[in-house]
Amino acid sequence: MSDIWSRKFWKDAIERAAKTAAQVLAAMLAAGQTSLLDLDWQATLATVGTAAALSILTSVGSVKAGSVGTASLVPAAATPDARDKDRAEPDEDRAEREEAPVS
Repeated sequence: MSDIWSRKFWKDAIERAAKTAAQVLAAMLAAGQTSLLDLDWQATLATVGTAAALSILTSVGSVKAGSVGTASLVPAAATPDARDKDRAEPDEDRAEREEAPVS
C-alpha cells in the first residue's frame, strides 16, 4: 500500500488545507478592509477554495519527499528534544540558579 493512502497522510493534508483556507480567508478579509456584508464572497470563496486545492496538491506531490506517511515536505525530527539539544542546560546548573539568592 502506498503512503498516499494512509489515514495519517490524509489527516495531515486536510489539516494543512484547512489552515491554508483559513489564512487566505483572513487575508482576503483584511485586504478588503470592508465589512463582511460588502465583501465579494464569490471571488473570496473561489480564492479560498483554490488555495485549499493547491495545498492538497502540494501534499500529494510531497508524498515521497518528507517523512514516510506524512504530507510534509521536510523530514520530522527524531525527537522533540533533538532540536533543543544545544540549548539544553544540565540539571545541576539549573538547580544551582534556582537556589541562588537574587541580589
